[in-house]
Amino acid sequence: MLWFALNQMTMASPLYLSHLFGQEGPVRFGQLMTYACVLVVIITPLLLRATSGHTETMALAYAGLLFVLGYGLVMLAPTIPVHFLAWFFLSAAEVLVLTKEGVYLANKSPASHRGRIQGVLITLRSLLLMPSFVLIGYVIDTFGYSVTWSLVIAMTMCASIGMLLLSMHEKTRLAATSS
Repeated sequence: MLWFALNQMTMASPLYLSHLFGQEGPVRFGQLMTYACVLVVIITPLLLRATSGHTETMALAYAGLLFVLGYGLVMLAPTIPVHFLAWFFLSAAEVLVLTKEGVYLANKSPASHRGRIQGVLITLRSLLLMPSFVLIGYVIDTFGYSVTWSLVIAMTMCASIGMLLLSMHEKTRLAATSS
């Protein structure tokens, strides 16, 4: 679900920006993508340091909350300055997803199977991405952008809650094991 939310930065966002700003939409999208690229370079070490004391599941829960915040801003206040603020949060979420997911999977899988697990998950992610394009296009055409962003936010909130519950379960299991 977090990957679904991440992909909306490059799928639903350009459509939305064209819807809002017409011919200026692609220009604004290019500006936002450039801004996001610069942000990722700058904030990656800061986020990795800030989340180093947290479990990967907790960092992924934070990523979900950052997606919720970013897409919520995009939906509620569709202006250029707010989009730049929203993309700060979306870029931070992207960094957390891209850096913490692989570490989580590596820590939770046997060394002999890590490569296979990564390969299968990358393939599954790619296969599941294709129907998401159709789904989002259908939702945009049928219900509009408010419902689309609400769907993305709801899915991301579910993922974030799931990661939070998983993190709490891991802490409980670790405490029970150590005592």
